[in-house]
Amino acid sequence: MAPIEMLPDDPKLAAVLSYPRFKKDHYRGVLTDLEELGISGIVSHGNFEVGGIKVVGKGCVGIVCAGRLEGEAVAIKVLRADANRESMLRESQMLAAANSCGVGPRLISSRGRVLLMELVRGLPILGWLAGKPPAFKVKRAVGSALRQAFSLDIAGIDHGELSNASKHIMADGNGKIWIIDFETASVCRKVRNFTSLLSFFFFKVRPSAMMEEYLSWNRAEIASIIKEYKGGASEVLFNRALSTLGLD
Repeated sequence: MAPIEMLPDDPKLAAVLSYPRFKKDHYRGVLTDLEELGISGIVSHGNFEVGGIKVVGKGCVGIVCAGRLEGEAVAIKVLRADANRESMLRESQMLAAANSCGVGPRLISSRGRVLLMELVRGLPILGWLAGKPPAFKVKRAVGSALRQAFSLDIAGIDHGELSNASKHIMADGNGKIWIIDFETASVCRKVRNFTSLLSFFFFKVRPSAMMEEYLSWNRAEIASIIKEYKGGASEVLFNRALSTLGLD
């Protein structure tokens, strides 16, 4: 069955566009932003549901749904009605900065309460790993995630939530990786992306158990690299980690 597509002003979408509670001014503002950005429709698509409509994701700041822009599928992040900010401007700036170093879904545009970006078609990293992909894809995916995290570190962008990367790394069927959700990203604090991912993959119980099926590593060596790296982003330590993991 084809996904249901609705006009943005369809009353059934009110619960999505003004989430988690309906606020008339917020709702009208979102509709205006969608119109100005050229969104022709909202598609019921995703693994979550709000008011009977499927959505891609829900976060502390926004709700992500699928939509149409000039006939193409896009992801639409709409500011929550109870968010601790007035617009998506800061997140769009952080995503643009991440894009400049090859990280994150491609930013398309933003206006007011709405951010448009590439629609990522994949699974959260642990769900992807649970599907038992072949070893070469896992090694490629983990290596890519670590390289992207290091690129963010070098650029001075701290994602802020990669210690719980299960919600913030997506993988497609080929093992292509996206780091997503830059709503708490900052250029004003110490970067911890690379060390956060090392800790996630190789020290947290569930991820490390999954990694043991594909990689072998010296726990003490990785712990040492994490400790030394905290003194500042280092390409030497980055390469040492990849070598230790057999991902270089």
